[in-house]
Amino acid sequence: MTNLLAIFLAVFRMIVIPAQFQDRQFSCTEAELEQTVLSAQEYFNDQSWDEREFVFDIAPAVTLSKGYAYYGSNYSDRRDAQLGDAVREACRLSSGQVDFSLYDNDNDGNVDNVFVLFAGPSEADGADAESIWPQYGSLGDYGLSLSMNGKTVDSFAVSCELASDDGLNPQPAGIGIFCHELAHHFGLHDLYDTDGDGSGGMSKGLWNTSLMDFGCKNLDGQCPPNLGAPDLETLGAGTCEELKTGDYTLEPVNRSRRYLKYETGTEGEYFLFECRAPEGWDEPLGNGGLLIYHIDKSENPAGMSDYYGRELTAAERWEYGQINCRPDRQCAEIVSADPEAAEASDIFFPNGSRDSFGSDTDPAFRTWDGGTSGLALIDIRRNGDGSVSFSVVRPVSISSTTVFQDAAIVNWDIDERLAENMGFEIEWTDGKTVWSDRADCGTDSYTIE
Repeated sequence: MTNLLAIFLAVFRMIVIPAQFQDRQFSCTEAELEQTVLSAQEYFNDQSWDEREFVFDIAPAVTLSKGYAYYGSNYSDRRDAQLGDAVREACRLSSGQVDFSLYDNDNDGNVDNVFVLFAGPSEADGADAESIWPQYGSLGDYGLSLSMNGKTVDSFAVSCELASDDGLNPQPAGIGIFCHELAHHFGLHDLYDTDGDGSGGMSKGLWNTSLMDFGCKNLDGQCPPNLGAPDLETLGAGTCEELKTGDYTLEPVNRSRRYLKYETGTEGEYFLFECRAPEGWDEPLGNGGLLIYHIDKSENPAGMSDYYGRELTAAERWEYGQINCRPDRQCAEIVSADPEAAEASDIFFPNGSRDSFGSDTDPAFRTWDGGTSGLALIDIRRNGDGSVSFSVVRPVSISSTTVFQDAAIVNWDIDERLAENMGFEIEWTDGKTVWSDRADCGTDSYTIE
């Protein structure tokens, strides 16, 4: 795996090898395959903001020596147990037409990545279990090695030419899965529910807003979404600013690559804020506004894993590829403006009367342990140019405290824009038990009996 910034030298050049089988040939024409590769190249160039150039070269198609079931059969918990053989054979069959030394972009002796585009539909779409499952991997994972033109070939990604509905109605697959698998090479993680109905059922994940979730299937894979704040933050790309009090206007992230971040008191748990608009690669989103993400990569407990048979921490979920496997404990989730949202269009702020995000709103600006940020986003609004504006305030700030033997005086300031609707909560303890109560704004004193 290579971090995106590490390989952003000047040009990232990659070879794409179309490979068919003895018993399964390409349905798409050579021109259609070439268009798929060029469209994927366009997508990545758009995400790089012209700071670097992606060049994807397509090799002549090759025919592997065996049927697809040989390479695609599954064993134990490994899909496509002989996939490494297919990739290595495809490279060797291309040796007369491809100079692999051209694809060592950083001149470290390794071909950065090889992409193999296989004939037929994919197992992931419901085709038979012997069909290839799109994935990212390395020849070393299969105990294999390969040298071509004096360069080591190891890292690879694969996808299939056709998409289908449970194996039926095959059609050209688009570029979404292609881009999703290649994005793993740059360090991006699967953000969909990777164990399906296990571990408590299917999670909503990031809906269709992310290339690394079901956004890769937008418009039948023809229009995957732009990289969002979670992707940019993982890659160390874009402009990340700390969320503080003040007035903000955020342009759609595809125009500005600017997003905001709020660090909680728990290392590795934080919130991200970005603007999205239904334009360009994001057009299939159908709506726009402020998206809020709650990310957890901490040592917080993050629920039982059916696969591992034990409770995982949030950090382990990121390490093991189980980030969003629990619906009740997603570690990269969108804080939906409508907590009961059934459509992706309802996840954006503002949503009807929901134009604020604070410790007492629904949804609430709170950490997994219930802690508050002390900040609130208010007056969230869409602008005519697709941007969003809002104010970040500190609803309550303690200005002074005076403690006596049997009383305490606490002075605080309340943001005047929120004063009419606020109350306060009192907690006290005898060292063993904690009590709490609430009082309306305007209450001048409270007596603890």
